[in-house]
Amino acid sequence: MLLRNIFSNIPSKTADEIRALIETAGRPDYKILDVRQPSEYQSGHIPGAMLIPLPELTHKWRELDPEKPTTAYCRAGNRSLAAAMILLSAGFKDVFNMDGGMNAWKGLKATGGPEAGMSVISPDTDLESMVAAAWAMEKGTGAFYSKVAEGSGEGPAASLFRELVVAEKGHASSLLGVYNQIARDPGEDSITAKAADITGGSAYMEGGILLDEATNWATGKNPEDLLEFSMSMETNSYDLYLKITQRVEDDLSAEIFKSLADEEWKHLGKIGEFLDEFYGDKKRASGQ
Repeated sequence: MLLRNIFSNIPSKTADEIRALIETAGRPDYKILDVRQPSEYQSGHIPGAMLIPLPELTHKWRELDPEKPTTAYCRAGNRSLAAAMILLSAGFKDVFNMDGGMNAWKGLKATGGPEAGMSVISPDTDLESMVAAAWAMEKGTGAFYSKVAEGSGEGPAASLFRELVVAEKGHASSLLGVYNQIARDPGEDSITAKAADITGGSAYMEGGILLDEATNWATGKNPEDLLEFSMSMETNSYDLYLKITQRVEDDLSAEIFKSLADEEWKHLGKIGEFLDEFYGDKKRASGQ
């Protein structure tokens, strides 16, 4: 089973399509969801948009009506992809990501991450393949964070990325342990071969994003772009681990995946706090 068969793309709408929707549809007929941090929302948002920051959406999606078409947006399109994934996974039917986020709304060029949004996992994926895919993506994500940390100097963002590198290595080790319990042919060589079959020999990150494309995209990006992209990946991983928790048959493996999901949730919170402080500082510096 190839990785593209494990994940599927999330549908999107353009900023112009959202403008047309606001002008022509009745407000009760749709929902626009802003998943940025409160400081960003306060600096300007799409008329009528409801604010639920991405780290809170995993627990607050029940505040939304699953029968209403819902479009999520953020600053550049990374966090809202993850938000759309959460809603689709929760059973929402008509969910979209707004391409380019507020940047596109303001007429700026869309700058979302490379081939992001392969986030909805196929229900017929076998557990062994899910674990091997998760292991491969943890390895790829760790390599991405390591590369980003090298180019981020010695500031707070670099420290956070280095912390994430260590976490991804720990997650990969935990996944190997679970794989050894469930696989017909356990061992690191086995999971490596299984992962290679799934990825076609390419290095992927969380969410099914190609590592080479992500590292090329990251070159020259500012910290907020990189952190928003990271938040999207961490949400993908959080959702995946919760799904796997529901699929494992023994209590020990379930506890391991629940722990991994909890760690991803903590990472989401840290990145969210960092972004909120960052945008709050920018707002104060501009005198708003």
